[in-house]
This record gives sequence, structure tokens and C-alpha cells, in this order.
Amino acid sequence: MKARMLEKWWQRVASFGFVYSVLGISSAIISNDLETALVQASIRVGFFLLAIAVFYYHFRVELHRSTERLLASACITSGAVAFGSFLLAAYAVGIALLETSHVPASLLSALLVWPAATGLPALVAALVLGKSIILFLRRTKDQ
Repeated sequence: MKARMLEKWWQRVASFGFVYSVLGISSAIISNDLETALVQASIRVGFFLLAIAVFYYHFRVELHRSTERLLASACITSGAVAFGSFLLAAYAVGIALLETSHVPASLLSALLVWPAATGLPALVAALVLGKSIILFLRRTKDQ
């Protein structure tokens, strides 16, 4: 039973994590080919807002699936964000290997730092968002 639950958890984390990494990689590829800094920043902000929308949607799906088990929903959502940033760091390491035969240690450390730097704030954001949603839904039921 636990193995099946872990498999389902991993599938949900991996699928949305892949979406987050595709957003990050697409943002980097598209914005790096542009000439002006203003257009680059606009593209990156647009992808960031899209990632926020995906995060909100993913969290609402998880919150609905787990029937108000806030911590489980927040952990799955933030796990997907962390996995997506790990894939983004792995992509950056791969690009560095293709361009040179040497990968800087700082880029290798990104394989650990990026998931932590994105996963922990995503956990806090998901907990705050979830508590807000639950309180809002309770207030609308009472009225």
C-alpha cells in the first residue's frame, strides 16, 4: 500500500516538476536570444507569471485530491518545484559540458542549492496559500 502511495506521489511530483523545468529552460532559451535587456526581462517576467499560475493550479489540484490535508498538498507541490529546479540545474550542467569539458564547482553545487532555494520558499508559499484558501472556503460556507 505504501509503495503504491509513494509511486502516485512521485508521478505527481515528476509530472509537474517537468512542467516547471520546461518553463525555466524555455525562458532561458528564448530570452537569451534577444538583444535588448528590456525585452529579455519582459520575457522572463512573463514566464515567471506563467510559473506562478501553474503553481496555483497544481496546488489547487493537490488540495482537492487530498481533501484538505494541507501539509501533504504543500509537500507535493513544493517537491515538484524543487524537482523542476533540479532538472533546470541538470540542464545547465549539461550545457556547460557541451560547451566546455569542464564544469565549474559552483554550477555543480547548483544541483543541490537550486532545489533547496526554490523548494523551501515554495513550501512556505503553499502553506500560506492553502491556509488562505481553506479559510476563504469556510467563510463562504458559513454565509
